[in-house]
Amino acid sequence: LYDFVWGDFCDRYIEAAKADFSDPSRRDGTLASMDHVIGKVLRLLHPYAPFLTEELWQGLGFGTTSIQFAPWPEAGNAAPEPRAAAIFQSAAAARTLRATFNLPSNKRLRWMIAPAEDWVTGEFPALRALLNAGDLDAVEARPPGSVAACPTEIGVIYLPLEGVVDPTAERQRLDGEIAKVVAEITKVRSKLSSQTFVQNAPEEVVEDHRQRERDWETRRGALESARDALG
Repeated sequence: LYDFVWGDFCDRYIEAAKADFSDPSRRDGTLASMDHVIGKVLRLLHPYAPFLTEELWQGLGFGTTSIQFAPWPEAGNAAPEPRAAAIFQSAAAARTLRATFNLPSNKRLRWMIAPAEDWVTGEFPALRALLNAGDLDAVEARPPGSVAACPTEIGVIYLPLEGVVDPTAERQRLDGEIAKVVAEITKVRSKLSSQTFVQNAPEEVVEDHRQRERDWETRRGALESARDALG
């Protein structure tokens, strides 16, 4: 329940649905969906947090009697929407560019996307909300200049960097980060190259070190790509 409420409902649906509040034709339906989900969540949480859920149930106007008399939610048969999953996963991947270039999440930036399919442009309002974009434009190819790129299921998402970061200072910062990552890779590879460690350490410990090596390599690749994007 925690994962659903925080990860799916709040971080994904509510963020994407913010675009609906300025559209009168979608606003009421979106609010009704939120009410529906919150009502179900409160019932599922009631056995674990009875006093809090009772207070919210009454305060939010879900019923005139106690929540303990509300019917228990039943599973529906609605099929998952693959396009929604693609939008959410692609936006999450693109947001990592902010962290890579040390850009605050509340800073509204200009984004661009080369859509993989025609339907993607219809989801631009949701993408703007998920990316906290000041502008989101469709392009056919990589824009010129310093641009960070993020390939996703819905197309390649671009983040123009000119006027957003200082190329020289950012390149120095990334070089420092890369040096730290290389040091970590060297450290873990030193462990893995020791036959004594590989043969005597528990299997899960050895696998943990191998996963660390893979994770650090992925991190190094991302940092090097970011540095290359600066030109």
